[in-house]
Amino acid sequence: NSRKPNSVALEIISEVKSEFAPDHRTAIFNIEIDKNDPMLVVGETNLAKARDTLLNRFRKGRILYESRISLLPDSTVGEKSFGLINVSVANLRSNPRHSAELVTQALLGTPINLLKKEGGWYLVQTPDKYIAWTNSGSLVPLAKGELDSWKKEDKIIYLAAAGFAMQPSGDARVSDLAAGNVL
Repeated sequence: NSRKPNSVALEIISEVKSEFAPDHRTAIFNIEIDKNDPMLVVGETNLAKARDTLLNRFRKGRILYESRISLLPDSTVGEKSFGLINVSVANLRSNPRHSAELVTQALLGTPINLLKKEGGWYLVQTPDKYIAWTNSGSLVPLAKGELDSWKKEDKIIYLAAAGFAMQPSGDARVSDLAAGNVL
């Protein structure tokens, strides 16, 4: 198809992205006009209000389109769209692979939002809004009720720079620990 995407539609997409998701590290707004079908808007976002604003502006501008915009969290995480970091320090990366750039880290006991799963990796959002990938071994997926129950439990915050969690007998390590871990 040699038809070009509507320049007004592209401008609206850019405006909505600037308004709702100016920082890709804290919001997802990967939406575009399909290269093969200029009547098709595709992509994903974790911001329902941004998606709705975009589609409303298209309607107001009388821009005809078909929307295939996915709202995150998507079906790959199912009912367990929350989680807890379950290692002393989880690496959160820019892409779902160990060689990808390190974006940030999250400590044991950090509650996270699970946005989607790809292979053995989850796209997660931390409480400080950073969005990045971590491997599935670094977290425990939870349903909202499970996370709410965990939040009500008494917790211990580990304060030493580094150490170990030991079995009650004291003869075997369960995990390493870092300052700020929540047990």
